[in-house]
Order: sequence, then structure tokens, then C-alpha cells
Amino acid sequence: MNKITLLVFAWLSVLPVYGQEFSPLKTFSERSSQKWKAISQRTELEIAKINSPEKNQIAKVLEERLKFLEREFNSKNYLDDSVLQNRVDQVWARLISANTLANKPGQILISNSSNVNAFSFGEGTVIVNVGFLARIRNESQLAFALAHELAHYQLNHTLINIARKAEGAEDKEVQAALAKFKSGNVSYHDYSVIVSWMFTTTGFQRKQEIAADSLGFLLYAKAGYREDQAGELLKILDSAQSAKYHPGMALFNPLNFASFPFRQSWIKESKTHVVKDTLRETFLDSVRSHPHVRERLNHLLQISNTHQGKTYQTDSSRFQHAVIRAEYQCIQSSFENNRFDKSLFFALQLKQQYPPNKYAVTMIGRILLSLNIQRRNTTAHRFVPGSSQWYRSDLKAVINFLNNIDLRDLGEITFRFINLKGNFDAHNEEHYFILWKVCLFTDRWETAGKVRVMYRSKFPRGEYVEDMMTQ
Repeated sequence: MNKITLLVFAWLSVLPVYGQEFSPLKTFSERSSQKWKAISQRTELEIAKINSPEKNQIAKVLEERLKFLEREFNSKNYLDDSVLQNRVDQVWARLISANTLANKPGQILISNSSNVNAFSFGEGTVIVNVGFLARIRNESQLAFALAHELAHYQLNHTLINIARKAEGAEDKEVQAALAKFKSGNVSYHDYSVIVSWMFTTTGFQRKQEIAADSLGFLLYAKAGYREDQAGELLKILDSAQSAKYHPGMALFNPLNFASFPFRQSWIKESKTHVVKDTLRETFLDSVRSHPHVRERLNHLLQISNTHQGKTYQTDSSRFQHAVIRAEYQCIQSSFENNRFDKSLFFALQLKQQYPPNKYAVTMIGRILLSLNIQRRNTTAHRFVPGSSQWYRSDLKAVINFLNNIDLRDLGEITFRFINLKGNFDAHNEEHYFILWKVCLFTDRWETAGKVRVMYRSKFPRGEYVEDMMTQ
């Protein structure tokens, strides 16, 4: 099957990353699922401990979650990377050893998701997204997130919530209203039923989050981490869609050329995309389980001594090495999950932060070429959100750019980017392929021919020989 149609690109095996080397991180395979087997055993023990009238319903939910986790392992959605795992496990072990815990926790899994999030899975396992690791700045921030999730487990919040949902599962009016909402045929009465139900549910969950902040902070402080970094972490979570290094409009500098300048009009939000849906907005607000960051920060201030000592880190250089690996993995993860906007968002940031790195160049070229192809196939909507109205700040600008730029300008940007001195790598096969393909898209037939000849001369048995010879 044609590799161009499938957009199957050759991954680079070794790439420089600001003093370290990077290649897309490995994931667990079905043959290396010892972690999943350990979680399965813990689930059985957790079910055996349940003392509740809703034990059967709770056990069923835990078993369904375990099946989901097994599918996630089999789909290779968890990272098997010793650099990241060691850093996370080290913090986890310090929190556990420094505190007396009622419930012995499980292990940490690192999800190959670029979303900035960490959460408890129910039987003591905590899942940390690679996007979260990429966003934080020091080990204390990671420690508070893990302490918060550890507190959820100590307080049995997951099992309590499962039991509450089991108690309310027979509310036929709520179930009917939710079914109508999912189908898009919701009436004002249905909406009122849903909002009333969700405010009751999330009000309880928000109390749980404050409780987890409180206990988590005590666990975190006892382990010796810097207290003021707990609040800094909450600020990071509140600004997760902003670029980590705050470049502003400089985010788009790699796509700005003297003879073809970047246009402000490309990042403006289209009027057709900003129509407000009051019901949807209110519903989305009502389903938030976490209190507003200001409320959480105020709560932390009341229980914190705001210790200003040195941030505790077991090994600062190794931790930063892991963070950079996570930053680059976010580009990979987003691209694999068909989110060209997020992948470009991360790649542009890291092209600015580490200019010599060729991986960011390759990925920007790959994303732009892929969007060219999807635009021509009228399938770009599968890879970029059609509206940016539910996003904020820098990510919103990237989404607007990918939606607003016309096909001809997109081709021109792609050509100028990959052909720029300092970007094009004569030893990288994929750079030849991207340049050749975009030359065809922009009617640079003579240049396309020269690129094809150069490629075949340098890589006579290369990955893209067949594709280049058939067009």
C-alpha cells in the first residue's frame, strides 16, 4: 500500500536534544505487561476488602476499569521508558517512605498522552500523562501532584464515588436526559435535570478535591518538598494551554520569512467559530470536578507556612533531562493521536527553545506536509479542531492558524520552512521527501526533479525511492 496515502514516515533512530539524544519513546507491549498483572492482583484484593451494600456494583466497575486498562496496555498506550519511570518512582517512593499510610498504594504508570493531567485509577495505581511531566519545572511540583493522588487513595475517594453513582444509577429521569444530551436533542427541561444532578455530584467531588489538597499537602511537606511549589503547580495546571516558555507571537517565528512574512490574520478567530452556546458552556462548567484554582490556592495559603528553602530535588540534572524527553514525546504523542494542532504547538515551542535540534524541524515539516495532504483529501477536520472557541491562549492561536491559512499559503510555508538553510538536513531521508512532495504541491517541478535525483543518488535503496519514482 502506498506510503504517501497512509502517511507512514520513517522515524529517526537517534536525534540530538540540547545536550541529550532523543528518539520516540517505547511503550509496553503485550509481552511486557507485568505492571498490568500486578494491577490485576491489586484489583482482586481491593474487591475483597469492600464492605458496602453496593459491593457487587462497585466490583463490577473495578473489573470494567481493569479490562479498560488491559486494552490500554495492549494498545501500547503506556510508556516503557526508564528515564521517566525512574524519576517518577523516586518521588513516589520518597512520599511513601516519609509518611505513615493507612492504605498501601500501588505503582505509577506513565500514559502516552500530551494532556496535562495525573489521576488515581482506583486500586492504588496512579497514572501520570507524559504531557504533565513535560509541563512541570521541578521535582517538588511533581511531588505535590503525586501526593494529591496518594491522598485520594488514602481517603477512598474513588470507591466512594463509585458507590454514590451506583446508588443513583436508577434515576431514570437523569438517564433519559443524559441520553438526549448525547444525541443533541436536549430540551430545556432535560438540561435543567442534568445541571441539577451534576451540581449535586460535582459539589461533592469538589469537596473531595479540597480534602485531597489538604491531606496531600501534609504528605508532601512531611517528605521535605518546598511548600510554595504546591501553589505553583496549581497555576501551571490552570494555564496548561499556554506555551510553557511564554514566547507570545514569537511562537510562530519558525514560520516567518523575510520574503513571505507570517500574517496576523492567520491567527484571528473566525466569527463563524465564536457563537456562544450558553447551555453547553454552563454544562461544561457544571461538570468540572475540581474547584477553581483560586479557591485551591487560597486553601493552600491557609495551611502552608510558605517555606522558602531550596527546592528539594534528588538529582536536578537528571530530572530536567527527563522533563525534556517528555517535552519531545508530546510532539510524537499528539501526532500519533491525530492532533496536528497540539503536535505543532509543542514542536514550535521546542524549535525556539532548542534551535539546533533536528527532531523539531522534522516534526514541523511532517505536520505541515501531512496537513497539505489532508486538506487536498478534504479530511483535515479529522486532525484539527474546526473551532478554537473551547481552547485558550497559544493553542487557540495554533488552531486558528491551521484553519485559516489557505492551501496555497500552506504549501508556501511548508516549502520555505523545510528548504531553509539550517533546517534542511542532507542526511535525513524524510527531509528530501517532504521537500520533494511540497515542490509538487507548489508547482516547483524543476526543483522537485532535482530533489529526486539528489535523493536517489544519496539513498539508492532509501525509504522513499518507490514513492518518488511513481510520480
